[in-house]
Amino acid sequence: MKCASQTEWALACFLGLPFFGVAGLASADFVGWRPSLIGNRYCFFAVTNNPNDVILGVRANITTNALGFVQEGTSAFSVFAPVGDQSVGGGSTDSFLTVGGQFDSATATWRGNGSTVGGPEWTIAGVDAFSTPSGSGFSNPFTSRVPDNASWHLNGGSSPARSLASVVPWQWSTPVSGQYGFLVAAVRPSNMGSTFYSSAFISGSVTIRRPDGSIDSGTFYFNSIPAPPVAAVFGLFVSRSRRRRDGGAQ
Repeated sequence: MKCASQTEWALACFLGLPFFGVAGLASADFVGWRPSLIGNRYCFFAVTNNPNDVILGVRANITTNALGFVQEGTSAFSVFAPVGDQSVGGGSTDSFLTVGGQFDSATATWRGNGSTVGGPEWTIAGVDAFSTPSGSGFSNPFTSRVPDNASWHLNGGSSPARSLASVVPWQWSTPVSGQYGFLVAAVRPSNMGSTFYSSAFISGSVTIRRPDGSIDSGTFYFNSIPAPPVAAVFGLFVSRSRRRRDGGAQ
């Protein structure tokens, strides 16, 4: 299987188009990202082919071609840490990152994992910017953007795979195989819904523990969620041409 070249990656970034990177191991449990539009936010799910897997952590770049990601308020909701078991649905526009979570079938609502913590990339002057809002003499530089090659994880814990039956893949993406996975991000670009058609991008890996205790940590290099009409004009062409070059590999 062929990984993204720098030229292809850069072109997709510039145009805000969907691009489908692949992991190097066909036998890996982690098989790719499933993007979806839920409520007012773009959501990324890490897809696994084993319903008994659990997720331990994430290391990824999440970016946007807008000015940044939306945060709500100036308190706990102004950071990327999920506030409790934060809901994805409803009218909220708050962006957050999570290691797994849960699906409330009664209300058809995805929720983040309030035990998620940030890695060392978030630490600024000894302060954890993943969960600490600006104020009290600390200015948080990561209120609207995610640091490069950032990580977030569970301290000594894990989150089980959930059924993705309710997750409708973004209409201009090519869904990866696998019916189970983990929510890792719910983000809203600052210009989403305006005349500027913003996108969200993810590249990176998740750390999964299999039932036998072994670890899978494959990397999928790129995927994006463009908002229409950009996707309507270009999305299908890019994904189809990709399949012709790679023989259908995703």
